[in-house]
Amino acid sequence: MASKQTEELNKLYLEWVAALKANPEMPLETNAAKGHIVTRDLIQGMARTFLGEGGNHRDPLANPLHADLRGFPPIYIQTGAHETPLEDSHRLADLARKSGVEVTLQIVPEMQHVFQFLAGTAPEADAAIGRLADWVRPKLGLQ
Repeated sequence: MASKQTEELNKLYLEWVAALKANPEMPLETNAAKGHIVTRDLIQGMARTFLGEGGNHRDPLANPLHADLRGFPPIYIQTGAHETPLEDSHRLADLARKSGVEVTLQIVPEMQHVFQFLAGTAPEADAAIGRLADWVRPKLGLQ
């Protein structure tokens, strides 16, 4: 039973969903001075690689911001407050809520993109991973 639940569980943990970042209209200005990892050029280059020649950044299979999320399982979004693409986390959470999906959006103060990679060296990363584990355990029946 847990493996079926695992397959159905849609957790957006590291805040990098290549498809989400495939949007060339993605706002990156809010944290441009604070976000030192993700830049517009980097995202556009990765999006071109992900989409391929002639790919459509509005295709719902490539960009969840253009998807019909009705019927999705719970979504967990965890992002750093200094993420350059922070607005996309808010937009995805809003879309999920409007679609009737249970969503948890967690914004960790002063953290950058993929700050969770600092697990074992930064208490913020360890705590964030712990919160994800606390969220996911009951959804997988692992209380």
